[in-house]
Amino acid sequence: MDAVTRFLQSEGLQPTARNFLGTDFPLGHVVETEHFSLTYRLDGNRLVLCDFAGREDDAGSVLSVLSLLRRMTKRVPEIAVIDAMILSAPNDAALDRARRRLTDVMVAEGAQPIFLDDAYWLRYTCH
Repeated sequence: MDAVTRFLQSEGLQPTARNFLGTDFPLGHVVETEHFSLTYRLDGNRLVLCDFAGREDDAGSVLSVLSLLRRMTKRVPEIAVIDAMILSAPNDAALDRARRRLTDVMVAEGAQPIFLDDAYWLRYTCH
């Protein structure tokens, strides 16, 4: 079990394994709260945010996930960077707003756009 999953369990959450689109290829873990669903993977010292969806008003879900990420970066020294490729959701207006809000807040908190694996990502340096 990785350090992020242990931290989430210590927070009373129950991460579960998630495969890519129903295949046998492991994607990472998903954690569900009353405010959001977050799929993540710890890849060495890099926390990859694979998917994010809010369950309520986008501001509340974004603030909730960012609060969790702040606590995590303070208590999980294995995380050096958080990377997120935040895709638009043109067929789901609420999800699209939440993802845009997450992008805006991550940039306001110091995340930098980087080009990685032929795509643009946001990278937040933790330490």
